[in-house]
Amino acid sequence: MNFQKKSVLIIGTGFMAEEYAQALSKLKIKNVTILGNSLEKSRKLSKKFGFSYLHGGYKKNLPKIEKQDLVLVVLPIPLVVNAAEYCLKYGQKNLLLEKPGSLNTKPLQNLKKKIKNQNVRIGYNRLFYSSLEKLKYNISKDGGINSCSFTITEWIEKINFKNYSKDVLQRWGIANSIHVLSMVFDLIGIPKEMECFKGGKLSWHNSGSVFVGSGITTKKIPFSYFADWKSSGRWGIEIVTSKNTYKLQPLEELYISSKTHKEWKKIPLHKSNKKIKEGIIEEISSMLDSEKKSFSKLITLDEGIKIIKTTEKIFGYKI
Repeated sequence: MNFQKKSVLIIGTGFMAEEYAQALSKLKIKNVTILGNSLEKSRKLSKKFGFSYLHGGYKKNLPKIEKQDLVLVVLPIPLVVNAAEYCLKYGQKNLLLEKPGSLNTKPLQNLKKKIKNQNVRIGYNRLFYSSLEKLKYNISKDGGINSCSFTITEWIEKINFKNYSKDVLQRWGIANSIHVLSMVFDLIGIPKEMECFKGGKLSWHNSGSVFVGSGITTKKIPFSYFADWKSSGRWGIEIVTSKNTYKLQPLEELYISSKTHKEWKKIPLHKSNKKIKEGIIEEISSMLDSEKKSFSKLITLDEGIKIIKTTEKIFGYKI
């Protein structure tokens, strides 16, 4: 579809804001405004893509910005909901919030109460991964899912602690591991019954470092999970059907092990935009598509709240 005449506002100037800007440029959308706090960062990002910019923050600038076809709220997690509330207050009607939208459910619940005829979604870009789409297709051919296991081990040695507040680090499972969980729940449904156990210690993550559990989902699919943030390992999802076992590890790649061939075999995938973070273009297109063909992949506030609630239980966070 052609979105060249659409208008888009990006609130934020960080890494993900640049990813969205790159995607908008790829879609040949030129009427884009970068809104940031810093003059230097706003100007630098806008210049890179030929966009316009405003600086001084969203509270200062939103009252004077005309209604845009899409507003992308790409700020540090603790600021996202407040910026969204300002957007609604000053007439913006189509908002995509960078995942997970909030570190806990209450801000999202309050935001939901302020929505009247506006459209607000949370952008979990991994739900648009070609690996996930291909896995769903294969699952349907196999007759459905029998069981699921997943790992949510974090590479804590790669975390740049200077870039995150203590609040974000204390709920790192929501800030980061939730990316895996969003894909898992998309495949098997939200847990209906679940037992969770935790152990270990980290100075910056009070709830622990080891997380294990199991349960059954609303789709009646049994599952188990494991994480040890002090050891080796990585994110991964394993799906078992009556015919095959599938593995997303890394999440961008899909592997299959059949009853006759036990070794893992990589399944070829078609990725149209290899230079842009996968799923970003698809998110933007879905938000701008008047026919809403892929709209169901965009998480509603209600769905986002359910994902966070389940993540809180998995990691033992205080509610």
